Amino acid sequence: MRILSLLILVSFNFETFAQRDKVEYHKNGNIKSSVTLDSSNCYHGTITTYFKNGRVKSQITYVNGYIFGKTESFWRNGNKRAEGFLDATNSLTLDFFRLKPTRVGPWTKWSRSGNKETSYDLPSYPEMADEPISKCQCD
Repeated sequence: MRILSLLILVSFNFETFAQRDKVEYHKNGNIKSSVTLDSSNCYHGTITTYFKNGRVKSQITYVNGYIFGKTESFWRNGNKRAEGFLDATNSLTLDFFRLKPTRVGPWTKWSRSGNKETSYDLPSYPEMADEPISKCQCD
């Protein structure tokens, strides 16, 4: 009984810690992107991409392999470029013509110099869940 309990505990902990970080680099040695992969090799968490100069280019949230959540993009000089919410979790929110996630909710864009240019609110879909319902098959 004690061994069985230990095996269950070990297998639970293995599943919990099965996530791993994936980092790619530019030729100059600076980080190009960093992301956490879950046990199925799906993106899970925030993927951060970087310009060659080392500044953050974008941060996009993934849940179980789907783009879902807050996203931010930046100009090469470090100023914020855009901020909003993306959803690619179901057919209502995936733009099949361009195979890109749909922008939903409030969005803001800034100029290269850092001045706010526009803010707008895009429609959300009533069928949109708080998080993706199904898990993608990434293996």
